[in-house]
Amino acid sequence: MKRLYDVLMEPSYKAMLIQMGATEETVYKFMRKRILLSLVTLVIFAGVYLVLDNVIVIFIAIAAAGVIYDNGFKQMKARFTWYTVDRELQFSKCARLIGPYLKKNNGNVPLYAVFNKVLHRLNPSIRGPLYQLMSEMVTKPNDIEPFLHFAKQMGNNDFAVTFMTSLYDYQHSTNDLTVIDELVKIANESLMKNIDIVMQFKLRKYRPIP
Repeated sequence: MKRLYDVLMEPSYKAMLIQMGATEETVYKFMRKRILLSLVTLVIFAGVYLVLDNVIVIFIAIAAAGVIYDNGFKQMKARFTWYTVDRELQFSKCARLIGPYLKKNNGNVPLYAVFNKVLHRLNPSIRGPLYQLMSEMVTKPNDIEPFLHFAKQMGNNDFAVTFMTSLYDYQHSTNDLTVIDELVKIANESLMKNIDIVMQFKLRKYRPIP
C-alpha cells in the first residue's frame, strides 16, 4: 500500500510534511485520508448514477474526486507556507535577541551562555530546536553541521544559513563586534519583512468576498 501512496504522492508533498516534523507514518496517514475522501466521493456519485442512469454523472464524479484529491495538496501547501513564514519570523526574533548578549563584555560571552539566556524568551516552537543545537555544541564542539541543521529547521532561507554560519565563525575564529552589528541589522530587517508578510497573509485570509 505504501508503494501505491508513493506513486500517487506529489514529489514535494512528503518533503513539506517531513520539514514540518512529521514522521513517515504520518505522511502516509495524510495520503490515506486524501485517497479515502476521493473514493467516498466516487461512491456517492455511483449511487447518484444508479438513480439517474446518466453517463454525465460519471464524468462529474471523476472531476469531483480529482478536485478533492488536489485540494488536499493545496491545503498542505498553504499550511507549509504559513509554517515557513512563522519559523522565519521566530528565527528573526531569536537573532535580534542574540546580538546584544554577544556584545556584552566586548564580545567575550560564550555562545552557549548566550543561547541559554535567550532560550526562555523564545516562542515554544523554536526552543526545542535551539536546545538540540546547544546539546550538539557540547558533543560536537568543532562541527558546523548542528548550526546548519538549526538554520534548516528555521526555514532554510539565506538569512538563517548566513546568520548561523556567521555565529559559528564568530565563536571559532573571530570576536569582531562589527560582525555582530551587521547581523543584528540584518535580523531587524528580516523581522520587519516577515511581520509584513504575516500581516498580508492574514489580510488575504480574512478579506471579505465582494
